Amino acid sequence: MDKPQKGNKTGCVIGGVAAGCLTLIILACVGLSAASLVQGSVSRGSYSLEISNGSGDSFCSLNIRNASSSARWSGNKLGWGERLEPGDRATITGLAEGYYDVRADLCADPSAPGYLRQSIPVLGPGASATLP
Repeated sequence: MDKPQKGNKTGCVIGGVAAGCLTLIILACVGLSAASLVQGSVSRGSYSLEISNGSGDSFCSLNIRNASSSARWSGNKLGWGERLEPGDRATITGLAEGYYDVRADLCADPSAPGYLRQSIPVLGPGASATLP
């Protein structure tokens, strides 16, 4: 059994070694930040962005991320098995004011580069963009 640590006023003891609670809090915050990067992050808010398919190809995946960031892409914003056909529109909701990159993957060839539109402004209600 571990003996109480003399001079440890924080009450944080890990494996018999006194540790400052501040260190534990910092490590917890770093872990949470790393977790949000792994999931891909997009700023959350009350705005939306309508994406129109202006190409002759069907899209099977629509992804978004904060512009000019190294953040990972979001998950597919289309429902499972959904397609965005030429001329159709899809709305991405829950965005904060800012600039976003949007990527669309092609149904015909998922390994093809697809379409990318960068720095789309979402500066108020009614934002929209057309791919390509």
